[in-house]
Amino acid sequence: MLPGAGFDAVQTTLTAVKRKDPPVFLGRYTHSFNLAAQRNVFSIAPGDANGFSLQTLLAVSPDVSLSTAFTASYAGDSRVNGQRVEASGQTVGILQIGASIALSDAVLLIATVGAGLTQATPDFLFGVAMPVRF
Repeated sequence: MLPGAGFDAVQTTLTAVKRKDPPVFLGRYTHSFNLAAQRNVFSIAPGDANGFSLQTLLAVSPDVSLSTAFTASYAGDSRVNGQRVEASGQTVGILQIGASIALSDAVLLIATVGAGLTQATPDFLFGVAMPVRF
């Protein structure tokens, strides 16, 4: 289920990491058990979701790294009052590239751009993050 969709979920994740200096390869599989909820007179049960991602990180220098990632997920059809809602499931696919630079020993700047590969994703994505270690 997508974050902020209004339904509680229990999620399991399996992550694998393989380091082959200088690149690092990551793989991740997730399964989300989306829990049913009562909304007014309706009992709504969103479909469970499965997802995976493959990512490569490449250290260009001690302070700079590049990354590529492919993420895909599928959420099954939902049920309303026990009846399956046809075509309510969705498939999401995103391809991203990014770069990070250490601004200091405690601050990292990360920038990513991405493209949605399915109708359920935005056409373009852009992100900036600045984690700070205290």
